[in-house]
Amino acid sequence: MQTPLSVYLLIDKNNRQATEIFNKFYTLLCRDVEKPLSDGLDIPVYLISNDENGEIKPIDFKQSEKNAIFFFADMAVYLGDTKWRDYILELKKKIEDGTPAMLYCVKQFEYATDLSYLNKDQMILPSNNDIIADWDEVSSHIYDCLIRYMKDMPQSKLKLFISHAKRDGLAIAENLRNSIRSKTKLDSFFDKNDIIEGVDFENQIRENVKSSLLMVLDSDAYGTRQWCQKEILCAKKCGVPIVVVDMHSDVITRTFPYMGNVPSIRLKEDNLDTAINLLLRTGLRYEYQKNYLTKIVKEGDNNDFEILSYQPELLDIYMLKKNNVLYPEPPISEEERRILNSTKKKFITPLEKEGLLLHGELISISVSNTNENRPDEILLRDMVVEISRYILNAGGKILYGGSGAQDGYVSLFSQISEKYGKIKVENEGEDVLEDEVYIYNYYAWPYMNVLSNDDMAYLKHCHLCAQQIYPDGISEEQKKSIPSAQDEEGKKQIINSLSHMRDVRCREARAFIIVGGKTKGSLTSIPGILDEYIKARATGKPIYLLGGFGGEAALISSSVIGRKEIIDSIKDDTYESLNNGLDYEENRRLLCSKNVFEVIRLIIKGMKNVIKPK
Repeated sequence: MQTPLSVYLLIDKNNRQATEIFNKFYTLLCRDVEKPLSDGLDIPVYLISNDENGEIKPIDFKQSEKNAIFFFADMAVYLGDTKWRDYILELKKKIEDGTPAMLYCVKQFEYATDLSYLNKDQMILPSNNDIIADWDEVSSHIYDCLIRYMKDMPQSKLKLFISHAKRDGLAIAENLRNSIRSKTKLDSFFDKNDIIEGVDFENQIRENVKSSLLMVLDSDAYGTRQWCQKEILCAKKCGVPIVVVDMHSDVITRTFPYMGNVPSIRLKEDNLDTAINLLLRTGLRYEYQKNYLTKIVKEGDNNDFEILSYQPELLDIYMLKKNNVLYPEPPISEEERRILNSTKKKFITPLEKEGLLLHGELISISVSNTNENRPDEILLRDMVVEISRYILNAGGKILYGGSGAQDGYVSLFSQISEKYGKIKVENEGEDVLEDEVYIYNYYAWPYMNVLSNDDMAYLKHCHLCAQQIYPDGISEEQKKSIPSAQDEEGKKQIINSLSHMRDVRCREARAFIIVGGKTKGSLTSIPGILDEYIKARATGKPIYLLGGFGGEAALISSSVIGRKEIIDSIKDDTYESLNNGLDYEENRRLLCSKNVFEVIRLIIKGMKNVIKPK
């Protein structure tokens, strides 16, 4: 399924801020991978760069209905050869010929406007050409550009409706209006100045609410004002994005009940810009989710479904006509669900609609960082977080084999498991038993011997079960020792232990997900990810091989889809050897896709085909 929008970052390989730029965009538009299982906008973000030969890969425009392309004009581009120029000129020609894309240029260098193929386009202009230092202002421009593009109004201004009570909100409303008009390219609707004389003012207000993003200045008097209430209800009825700015300074005897279920920010000194950014983020989320959920309903032939671009509330029961309602992730809490489901309507998320049930099955995830120094390495981490979310929500358990001391993914899985436990408590309203386990980490001896009691207590707190797997034939005395990989005998013992641990994982896992991995520098004669793939393949169990995120998994994927041989033992592998419930074309996409959402949909589809409910 095409996503409604993809974002592509065209960054030269010598751009000194390449990794920072990619991470900033990914956090802004997709998810913050440093906060596992947190809510994000879920918009795919991709890096396009030039390789060592200067070649630049073309954009796959078939992945999305619309494509927003940001080109970063830095010194490397300015001093480089003509390949970026040729690439951009060809891109512009495609857009002129109807390719669904918009190109936005970002000025990162003093003389970037000298470039003849760019100087006719209005650029995004960070202060001092430093996109990172000026990120707050740049991010508001990004939100603005993307909302207008998605709403098919790229040359029109977005409008913010400032909803306020005259008695105690007028001064802040005027400050907000002035800030919008002086610091941004946004428009605003402020009734004192924008209502036209001689025309029905009620219709003017309603029509402007419908075509705007609504900023509510919730002062002490706001909730009691009839017109303020009408503006709120009109916005909710029309699905207009809303942000509430909390300006309370005294006791409020009764809040207006329909102001909830929206983002809110406390008014502090000089944070109106932050409130504007929050409203723009909310507007982009609404627009993207509306399009994404509509595609799910249409492509799944679900005519009995209605969509919401936000989490549901009681007011929706009155406004919605159909009984089945699809809304964005994450799911609402169990208490909210119980109230809403007491009516005839059923509210579910896309994940719940998929209906994947794993019933405690162990799903092995084989992953480690690549050694390719990729600016978009964050994609690999996000892939692990998101597939973990889906496995756990489907009732499965995760099985990993990490060393702990040197393996950042043990820490990541700990965070995922801890966060998932907290979500269960919040959503289901029941305590989770202290010995409940969501993720298992199998340590090959002797790696667990270096863990302290504090380490073990933390892992237990996170509901991660740490188990040390001993190779056959070692004594009780040896189990307590820590052999050194610096001498031949110690290295041999560790290699044998790693191999045995992988054998145990392969026996106990129901299916395997393989992604990333170092291509060189392994302790063993072949990379660990390759060893795990070979052992998993020998079991005949389902394998989901993800090559789009680089590393050893990419090399294995190349062999499976017939691009080149790696080693004799896998040179004849084809997609049939993966036994994963996917056909040739689906596996071809799985083996090379960098689209996290596409990969997850394919894994879920495959698992539903081969892992049957108990």
